[in-house]
Amino acid sequence: MAFRNDFLGTAGLRVDGRRPRELRRLQVTMGTSTHEVDGSAYFEMGQTKVLACVVGPREPTQRSRVDMDKAFVSCDLRVAPFAGTDRKVRYGGDRKLTEARSAIQRLFESVIMLHLYPRAQIDIIVQVLQMDGSPLCACVNAASLALIDAGVAMQDTVTACTAGYLDGTVVIDMNYLEMSSETPEMSVALLANAGKVVLSQMDCKVPLDTFGDLLSAATQGCGLVHEAIQNPVREHVEMMLDRSRE
Repeated sequence: MAFRNDFLGTAGLRVDGRRPRELRRLQVTMGTSTHEVDGSAYFEMGQTKVLACVVGPREPTQRSRVDMDKAFVSCDLRVAPFAGTDRKVRYGGDRKLTEARSAIQRLFESVIMLHLYPRAQIDIIVQVLQMDGSPLCACVNAASLALIDAGVAMQDTVTACTAGYLDGTVVIDMNYLEMSSETPEMSVALLANAGKVVLSQMDCKVPLDTFGDLLSAATQGCGLVHEAIQNPVREHVEMMLDRSRE
């Protein structure tokens, strides 16, 4: 299935010089905030920049949601006024923001081992500081890292990546320009070690074979994200263990 967008050059490279199955530069910093939060992480995918914080597990402030057998998750997603590449096309204050917030909350409700924290509340606060494509995936990656920093028990590390079609070629980790084209795109989140898809989101209908191609590519992208974050996560966890022994 071909989608013509003229985003690939004669050498098969994308506008930003990447190969079709190549991630943008990733940057991970954990433990970025210490004031009144239990975990935090700063995550960059190219020029998409996200800060995530976790508060809890803690005594619930929303008494109506208290569960005697497990914790509940609350998610807040915010977008800085200056975050959008185009101020007229923001990822905030609209239906997409609400859908993204709900998707992140449902995702981590299914991944966090909530039964270990009865009668507790876990807050995930995510702020998009700069947006240049794949914002939902960047938010998921940042939240996953912040939960690790907070020491919240999860089934597995969660990583996320987009995939789409450009000039009939499947690409991963789409930037703003690529996502602004009229091309099918998919956002996928994966349990990194188990290889289980825990989120798959598309805004349009595509043939089954196209869906399969995008899912396979996005899953591969999730694996590449996991490879890229392993060393920063390991180093941070080792540093935390060293501090706890002091």
